[in-house]
Amino acid sequence: MVRLYSTHRQYHDAAISLARPIEITLGTRLESILETKIDSFMFHKRSGGRLDRKRIAGISFGRRDVFFCIEEGQGLDTAVSVLVDSSSSMFSDFYGKTRGVDFDKAKISSAVAVSCAAAQVLNRHCVPFEIACYGSYYMPIKRFDSRWSAARRLGMTKPLDGTATDCAIMKVAESLAVCDEARKLVVVITDGESDSNSRTLTVMNEVRKLGIEFSLLFIGNDGHLFERLLHDDGYTVSRALTKESLASSFFDAVQKAF
Repeated sequence: MVRLYSTHRQYHDAAISLARPIEITLGTRLESILETKIDSFMFHKRSGGRLDRKRIAGISFGRRDVFFCIEEGQGLDTAVSVLVDSSSSMFSDFYGKTRGVDFDKAKISSAVAVSCAAAQVLNRHCVPFEIACYGSYYMPIKRFDSRWSAARRLGMTKPLDGTATDCAIMKVAESLAVCDEARKLVVVITDGESDSNSRTLTVMNEVRKLGIEFSLLFIGNDGHLFERLLHDDGYTVSRALTKESLASSFFDAVQKAF
């Protein structure tokens, strides 16, 4: 058990290390989209709003501005749900090698890295988002009403066996359906084939009727059959074939939705 936990931690640490340069590259590109649509600022006041815990200690010195509020002008009226494939195949490298793979070369490390980098940018611009991992079951990491600062410390690199993409999409559709934002976007980060491509497509097509859009990022060189089926139904797929292309590929996937 100790060795297994240590392995998960090493994947997690590798992902966080990979995320830092991705955030810098991705941030400048995503912000070029977001900054043209968001005009927000934060201020502190005596009552109302959300409590800023960092300011509580200041009460003893006579400071009463312990609440903060975010004022927005024209905003990006979009809620984003990020789904990270954590199936067993994601623990191979970009070429499908499964044995002796360095932690920072595994597809799961890249998937978690790019999702964390994107979360940092979305959080910075106050765009509502959630993140979940999925395999044979669905594992929420950050919900819309929870804080990213706490969620980012959770492990996202546990193997979840199968690839029940259809079930994961149904779960996020439930949470997106109750969001007030005018636009709703699901970003799926995967290495390709699901347990049932036909069932996944059926679910995606039904969810799309609810006004929910999809961006898909494939990591590695697998899943071409599923990619063709997606294209036939009008979906676009971006693909990252190297670690170095993660930021540009993710941006390409999301840009099509914006």
